[in-house]
Amino acid sequence: MITEAVKRFMLLTPLMIPEVIGDNKPDEIIKRDGYAILTYSLDNVYSFEDIVFVLENEMELNVLYKAQSKVNSFNQHCCLFSQPDGANMFKINIVTTPDGNVDTLTATIYTSIEQMASELQDDMRLHLQNYECGELMDEGQLLTCFS
Repeated sequence: MITEAVKRFMLLTPLMIPEVIGDNKPDEIIKRDGYAILTYSLDNVYSFEDIVFVLENEMELNVLYKAQSKVNSFNQHCCLFSQPDGANMFKINIVTTPDGNVDTLTATIYTSIEQMASELQDDMRLHLQNYECGELMDEGQLLTCFS
């Protein structure tokens, strides 16, 4: 089941964001029970704002959070996720390089709506502890996406 979800993601994503993914295949695919993690090295380097804008608008993703390290202002994180419809359930995490740019995307693909919801909650809580969140979906909004 996860193999089919990964194939679907790898087929559809380059069509939705060809300027970002293009013909690139993931550098690494780690398959686990109920989910897979795909890491993509990007051909171009993007500003944090530009890549978030493209993912949010071209892929119609929800922003879970945009966060900045309390210690290093160049260290920014963002998590965006698809509307969990049972067919295409995934999140994309972005982390800036030391110079504040983005050259890698990490996608986590799920086969279980419950696991996706739980991992998004965990991801959000972790970032609330260690980062200042400039944009943050509250837990009520997040749970509404899964009902």
